Amino acid sequence: MIRNLFFDSDLLGDDFFALYGLAANRDIELCGVTTFGRRVAAMERAKMAQVFLEMHGASGIDIVPGSDKPLMLATRKSCTFCDEQMKWLRQEWKEGVAYRSPIIDEPAAAYLARKARELGGITLLCTGPLTNIALAILLDSSFPSHVKDLYFMGGVHAIQGNSSPVSESNVMNDPEAASIVFRSIPGIHVIPYDITMQVILTDAEAKGIGDGFFRDTALSCCRSHECRKGGSPIMPMHDYLAYLALADSGIVEYRECGIAIECSHSPCRGMMVLTKPDGHSHFYGVGVDAERARKHLASDFKVEL
Repeated sequence: MIRNLFFDSDLLGDDFFALYGLAANRDIELCGVTTFGRRVAAMERAKMAQVFLEMHGASGIDIVPGSDKPLMLATRKSCTFCDEQMKWLRQEWKEGVAYRSPIIDEPAAAYLARKARELGGITLLCTGPLTNIALAILLDSSFPSHVKDLYFMGGVHAIQGNSSPVSESNVMNDPEAASIVFRSIPGIHVIPYDITMQVILTDAEAKGIGDGFFRDTALSCCRSHECRKGGSPIMPMHDYLAYLALADSGIVEYRECGIAIECSHSPCRGMMVLTKPDGHSHFYGVGVDAERARKHLASDFKVEL
C-alpha cells in the first residue's frame, strides 16, 4: 500500500491516464492533486481535475492550484492538440456544485509543505515541470526531509529530446526548478523520455478504447506526434508509464547515478547530466518491460492491444 501520495501535474493529454490509474488503484492512497499552469492557468486545470475525478467516482482528494509560470523563464508554448478534451472538461465544471474532491484555497507549494509536515512523510508523482516542488523547498527547508519517494517523468539522455536535441519538455519548461529539486531531494526515480518512447498506443489501438474521453485524448496525442515528428500517428505513454513505475516496482530498470540540470543560457540548457553515484544519488530509468506496461494499459482502459 502506497500511502500519502500527491500527484503534481500540468494535466495535459496522458496525465489524465495517470490520474485515472492513481484514483482507481486500491493500493494507492491518493491524497491530493497539485496543478501547474501555462497557457491554461493552474486554477483552470484544477477545475478540470475536479470534474474528471467526479466523473470517476473519486472522493476526498484535495485539488490545489499551483504556479502559472516557471521560476525564472518566460512561459513557453505548449501543445494544443488536446484542447478540445480540456475545453470539454472545463465546460462541465459548474459553480456551486458540491464536488466530492474539493479545490483547496492555498498555494500548492504551501499546501505540500504543510501536508508533508503534518503527515511526517509523503510520496510525490510529478508529470510536469517541477515548479511547485521547487517552491515548496524554497518555502520550507525541511520539506525535502519529509519526501519519502519522488517519481518524475522527465529528462532525456540516450536519445534526442522533444524540446531541444538535449532536453525534454518537463525539464526545459523550468530547468531552474528541476535543478533545485534534484539538488535538494535524494533518491529521485526518473522515468525519462528515453524509455517512455518505448510504450506506445497506435491510432488504430486508440480507436478501440471504449471510454470516449480517453479515446479522443489518445487520438489527439497520436495526431500531435504525427504532426510534430512527421512520423507515425502514435501516442507515447509518458505520464502513464511514470504512474506504472510507481505502482508496479518491477516494470522499470534503473541505473543509480548523480543527476544535475544544466541551467546556463547555452545550447545545452535543460540538459540532464548523469554522473557517477555519490552520497546524493538518484535512479535513472534505463529499461522498461514494454509488454508488461501494455498489459496494464489494456486492463485499465479496457482496450485490446
